[in-house]
Amino acid sequence: MNVKQVLENPKATTIDVLKCSDILNLLRTNDQKLMEFLLQPQHIKDIFDILSQTFARSDHKRVLQLFQTSNVNLHRIFSESIPLTEYAFRVLTSNSDHDMYAAGTISRVFQKAIDLWPDEIYDVFHYSDKMSNMLI
Repeated sequence: MNVKQVLENPKATTIDVLKCSDILNLLRTNDQKLMEFLLQPQHIKDIFDILSQTFARSDHKRVLQLFQTSNVNLHRIFSESIPLTEYAFRVLTSNSDHDMYAAGTISRVFQKAIDLWPDEIYDVFHYSDKMSNMLI
């Protein structure tokens, strides 16, 4: 199935959308429906949950590919949402093998956000009650 067909279903899940073969092409073109779907806080959390629930290299690669296109809207959540950034980094407070593996993938994604918006990322760390403790 393609993304547009999946998104027509009001019960579409994040995993349904991520499995679509045309997701990267639509992400590159900043498809409005896809972006509206992916940028919903629950779907962002779902993406991070996928990382913390699997060792499957293919799943981690799929998520990384979302963040490696020329579209940087997904990266912006790190500079615009303290709760979602804290949610992503919660893997650092766990000792589970899945979370440690997820931390590596999330750090790769986060590095680009730092490169793009260093001042905004600083503000997230500054105003977050949790980020400093997670990283230290």
